[in-house]
Amino acid sequence: MLGGFDARIDIVGFALADAADKAEIARVAQTAGGRFHDAQNRDTLASSIAAALAMPFDVLDSRGRKLEIGLTGQPIEALYQGNYSVVVHTARGDVTVRDVRIDEGAGRHIVLFREADSIRSRVE
Repeated sequence: MLGGFDARIDIVGFALADAADKAEIARVAQTAGGRFHDAQNRDTLASSIAAALAMPFDVLDSRGRKLEIGLTGQPIEALYQGNYSVVVHTARGDVTVRDVRIDEGAGRHIVLFREADSIRSRVE
């Protein structure tokens, strides 16, 4: 909880050379519930920004039990065949995508996308 708000502050450092500066910035990010992303050049800047903007999510089974947690854009453990719900925790509130179906032999990468006024999913 940060100032009465449930917040996470990630910090992206760009081309920082001083190890002491990096350690201090990492400490500030950790204190704010976030992470420090060390982008050393323009090639790693985009991936560092994407990682900083990643949103936490939960994977729930058909009974609503939390099976996995993660951050968008990062892999999680393989899921078994079945139906799941994915709850993405956004700044504007939770977004729940129901009926995410994992079939045996299918991919394990769940892609969420907006279609009209709803969030849909597909498994790749």
